[in-house]
Amino acid sequence: MRDAIAYVVDKHGTLINPNQIKVSQKQISSATPGAYSVTFKYEKIKTRTIVNVRSNYNEGIAVANKTATSDPSEAKSFIGSSQSSSPNWNMENGYQPEMEINTYHGKNGATMQTAFYQPRFRLLDYEQYDDQLNQVGVIPQGINLLNNQLTVSYFGQPNSTWGHLVTYNLNNLSDPIQTQNLRTMSWSDFKQTSQNISVSPYLKLGHGQSLGTTKNYIYVLASNNREANPAKSTEILQISRKNYQIKNLWTIKVWNRSEYFPCYFHNAYFVNSHLLYAVFHNSSKGTYKYWRLIRRRNT
Repeated sequence: MRDAIAYVVDKHGTLINPNQIKVSQKQISSATPGAYSVTFKYEKIKTRTIVNVRSNYNEGIAVANKTATSDPSEAKSFIGSSQSSSPNWNMENGYQPEMEINTYHGKNGATMQTAFYQPRFRLLDYEQYDDQLNQVGVIPQGINLLNNQLTVSYFGQPNSTWGHLVTYNLNNLSDPIQTQNLRTMSWSDFKQTSQNISVSPYLKLGHGQSLGTTKNYIYVLASNNREANPAKSTEILQISRKNYQIKNLWTIKVWNRSEYFPCYFHNAYFVNSHLLYAVFHNSSKGTYKYWRLIRRRNT
């Protein structure tokens, strides 16, 4: 239930770890449809929310009967490791910011150039490693771009399921290189740059690779990449782009015919609050299935 908490602050305005929040119910069974009230409390602060359990027991059960197709041809990328794609960000060069943009030339005149180098350091010093509540970075996992608004999910530790969302306004951050240098730029440049960067509170993001953005919301499929293929539900968060508050939280569970053939998604893309495209990897068969999920009604 604490996954539904966007943030809580004390009387001094200091962020509180969600683990310190008392919740009236740790879990709600999906076996009995209905509306359930859940209370959240921290010291004298109290609020509540309603959890709706829908009555259609067949939701999420489908038949994957599409004919398998052959693999697409392998796409070729640039050759080399991070030393070639990031010539300065490596041990040999002391992990320094990049000074030049990369250009990749494809076929038929297709050209790609670096549009943005994100800051590659932690918000806090390394000796504050355990303060995950306030530690933004340094591990990026998912990205989404809408109208030059780049949203990135960041984690402080490998395999963490809680992290932060950071949005960069590339309409105003037009220099691909400058934003790397937040710690060394002048105060006036820092003030101007920081006005085009927003950071979310500490949120449940799962693996953080399944993001989608619309005009008003950021959507996250908070699946766990360490889960192989369990018959478990996965959370979907609808987060306000304005203030990063959680507007809605849904759970989904998809089975192919029955619970003996679950489909647990590690990667997905949201079109809006009613349409989701997801990828299921069947590692035992070496196949991928692409699913389209449509949410009916408003609960």
